[in-house]
Amino acid sequence: MNYGDIIEYIDGTYDENFKQAEIWAKEHNTTFEERLDLRDLPKRYFQIGEEYTPTEDEMKAQVRLVRNSYLSYWDFTQLDDAPFTEDEKVKYREYRQYLRDYTNEDNWWLQNPDDFATWLLVHYPVTEN
Repeated sequence: MNYGDIIEYIDGTYDENFKQAEIWAKEHNTTFEERLDLRDLPKRYFQIGEEYTPTEDEMKAQVRLVRNSYLSYWDFTQLDDAPFTEDEKVKYREYRQYLRDYTNEDNWWLQNPDDFATWLLVHYPVTEN
């Protein structure tokens, strides 16, 4: 299956290829519509739609959603009674600042911000003694 494929279907029959194309289109968030201009009963033709490309605004909204969820998740680390050392709190504070500043980067919407573990490895690499 691929975007733009046309699938033949004969009315009144069970066609596994037709069913698979319908499923494939749903899984790939695209359309699966009958091509009335090709209809020749009992044969009918259905076409898988084009690949969906999100708009820049949609991409920005999705990345902000991830960024905001990371910020919310790590809120508790800044509470006075959070069970962390001051050094650990500093790392969480720096990470949260990275998240707040993330949307100031060029083309920031093209990928999600790093999760804490990834960010930590980049900014505080583990060294073996």
